[in-house]
Amino acid sequence: MVIRMATFNQLPNVDPEKYDQFREWMGSQPGILAGYHAHDPATGKHRSISVWESREAVMAMKDRVFPGGPLGLKPDAVELLEVDSTFGPGSPATGGVTPPKMG
Repeated sequence: MVIRMATFNQLPNVDPEKYDQFREWMGSQPGILAGYHAHDPATGKHRSISVWESREAVMAMKDRVFPGGPLGLKPDAVELLEVDSTFGPGSPATGGVTPPKMG
């Protein structure tokens, strides 16, 4: 399981309806388990956090194009993190996400 975290120092002005369509499209992509958009009101930074079944599922997104056209979202930083463990209500023990294979 992999987490993709994209940081935007400032979020571009995006049509809210188109942004909702983009989120719906992202949520339907193969391999995605969960997604979150969050922001820090003190700094104005925004984060797009998505949880994926595998690194391969994340990388496959590079070949896909949102049918609604480009949104102009260019993150200032992107990180891919391997999940070490899960916990809480969304964890595998409570029917949440698929657990990672620990090696």
